[in-house]
Amino acid sequence: MKWASAISEQNILESAIQECAVAVKEQMAGEAPDLAVVFVSAHHESDYERVVPAVLEEFPSARVFGCSGGGIIGNGLEVEQSPAVSITAARLPDVEMVEFHLEGDGLPDLDAGPGSWEELVKVTSAQEPQFVMLADPHSFPVPNLLMGLDFAFANSVKIGGLA
Repeated sequence: MKWASAISEQNILESAIQECAVAVKEQMAGEAPDLAVVFVSAHHESDYERVVPAVLEEFPSARVFGCSGGGIIGNGLEVEQSPAVSITAARLPDVEMVEFHLEGDGLPDLDAGPGSWEELVKVTSAQEPQFVMLADPHSFPVPNLLMGLDFAFANSVKIGGLA
């Protein structure tokens, strides 16, 4: 397992991603990351739709995960109230990642059985998954999601943050 992190305060999104990518690639010493966790300040809001394609251009084999934030942290630094992008990348051999994106109206009823929750997140409890998630508490019913996942995946760790 190998991790790398970088942060950029460039005003132009693509320049910021490229700056981070150069630093991350150097730290990874030629190993392609399996995961790229990206945080972008609201200063780049008009360019959010370009974040994932730009990151995949730099790290084509990586799964991209992230969100926007008021304070962006990367490589031991925090930038607030200014343009910023951070990328934390990881090489995760022997780790299977299954991504999912949920909308609030797509959650199973809280009375639904575990199978409904397994289908929603594309894994079964027998696989012993662990969850890393981000959610907007203003537009998504986070408590309902956590109650459902706790019911269906009682022995799984669930971590993440509110975006």
